[in-house]
Amino acid sequence: MRIVALHDQWQATADAGKRNDVMAAIAKAKGEASAYLAQRQAAADNLKRLELRAPRSGVVMSSPKVDDVGKLFEKESGTPFCTVGDWQPLQALMPVPPEDYRLLIQDMAADKDLPVTIRVRGRADLVWKGKVAKLQETEAKEVPFQLTAKGGGPLAVKPSSKPNVQVPQNQVFLVSVNFQEPDGAICPGTLAQVKVHCRWRPAAWWVWRTISSTFDLGLI
Repeated sequence: MRIVALHDQWQATADAGKRNDVMAAIAKAKGEASAYLAQRQAAADNLKRLELRAPRSGVVMSSPKVDDVGKLFEKESGTPFCTVGDWQPLQALMPVPPEDYRLLIQDMAADKDLPVTIRVRGRADLVWKGKVAKLQETEAKEVPFQLTAKGGGPLAVKPSSKPNVQVPQNQVFLVSVNFQEPDGAICPGTLAQVKVHCRWRPAAWWVWRTISSTFDLGLI
């Protein structure tokens, strides 16, 4: 430390003039040290003000992107910095077009426990079992960013007057599928593939359904 070295120099110096010069250097060093300590405290206070605490424990979800580094988040904007969720009741959101949604309604009316298999991106060697939660009665007015084409998902979106709100271009329903036995290695916000095993139907039914859907006959 510079101040300690100057004290040693002051004690080893016999010349009065040099001792005064060393004392002046000690005073200057102490002043600089005080200024640095004040800057350190100010930086610590700024970091404290920037610290965010959630009212509950959980896993950080929907964290800011790399492009948002240095961006200011105003409290009045209503846009959350991030969300914190509990990963234990883990769900996968599956976008479903109207024709498939009607098929789900019909099959779940006959069997509420339709088998579901889930694959999570990055862990393709594992398959999880799931269960379809309660079906929503209305179409989705907005969808998570991860399900949009920009986020790597299958949905095209259209511009919205609200910032950070993804509005689907076509009619779509979001079906929630509960993981039956999730593990802690599944990160919320990760893309997954969900397959609902509907009831068996003859090949002729699927051919007619494909033709009707392709030509928009409206007969399915």
